[in-house]
Amino acid sequence: MQLGAAPACDPPTAVTATSTGTTTATVGFTAVAGNTGYQVVYGPAGFNPSSGGTTITTTTSPVMLTGLSPATTYNVYVRSNCTSGGNSLFTAVATFVTNCDATAPITAFPYNQNFDTILPGQALPCGITVLDANNDGVTWAITKTTPSSSPNVLRYTSAIRNSVAANDWFFSPALTTAANTRYQVAFRYRGEGITGSPSNYTEKLEVKVGASATPAGQITTLYTNTAITNTSYALANATSTPAVAVFTPGAGTQYVGFHVFSDANQGNLYIDDLSITASVVTATSSAALLRAVTVFPNPSATGLFDLEIHGAQAKSSLGVLVTNTLGQQVYVGTARDNYTNRLDLSGLAPGLYHLQVRNGDETMTRQLAIVK
Repeated sequence: MQLGAAPACDPPTAVTATSTGTTTATVGFTAVAGNTGYQVVYGPAGFNPSSGGTTITTTTSPVMLTGLSPATTYNVYVRSNCTSGGNSLFTAVATFVTNCDATAPITAFPYNQNFDTILPGQALPCGITVLDANNDGVTWAITKTTPSSSPNVLRYTSAIRNSVAANDWFFSPALTTAANTRYQVAFRYRGEGITGSPSNYTEKLEVKVGASATPAGQITTLYTNTAITNTSYALANATSTPAVAVFTPGAGTQYVGFHVFSDANQGNLYIDDLSITASVVTATSSAALLRAVTVFPNPSATGLFDLEIHGAQAKSSLGVLVTNTLGQQVYVGTARDNYTNRLDLSGLAPGLYHLQVRNGDETMTRQLAIVK
């Protein structure tokens, strides 16, 4: 809602936004009288056009947008620059999704995959690949059955009766990793059965990382769980043994692989809300603190985050500081070790923020995103 004096001119009408490639799109609109030009403001879905996004000033339609991310949902708003000064109201939001480039590496973190954006003609999100290594004709696939976050979830489907032992993988897109940086994987998982009741089946899952999207290329194990019977979603993070996530590969390319290897005649396995975050290693950071802290969901559509801290070896409360992109403090608080702490940033505008967690002289920093 925009408050104040009535604008001196009207916004344009009939706004359209159309993807024209993996990194480009076209925005069109119908001009109106009483202005000197227009502002086209665009950004990732959920951004606030009054305080974020990228602005292009133009006097004509259409406008070409470049430098976009593949397979990403964007929002677009347009407003007029009034002849007598000031601006019109923004138009209603227009939305488009850029095309998929399955070979494009992920270079910005956090990488978040909730399996909900499936482009026309594709069976999987952009860059996700699967392997039916036992050639039994069933493997990981998108379904709308019991997702953690609607509408989709990725499910390994077993034939259940007379099925062979599972041996199926899905792989993340290529991840461009940097030196002096640790990466953490988090996701939600559940087995087959009535929600909240013990499953009649036991699933086995391991998460690995390596330089290629092949079983042979997956050389480092991040997580193993050979007794998955929960039918309500659980969060796999630093509470796991061994811990999901901290891997420090150095500069290069890495893929994260999820391998289901359940015994024969077992059920289905669901994975949702995958997140891969990055933390720069500094002189004041430690492996224990980096491994101990998980933030979920990230990005958040509400500004509410679960700040899970497990194994930080804290002797007292940990300090929590959140700053905006200008370095201004927007939240100061504390958190407990071995506890799920609620981080309430619901009063902040959509955008990027920096979270710092301090344990004595040690600190770790992670980026947060709010996309209301």
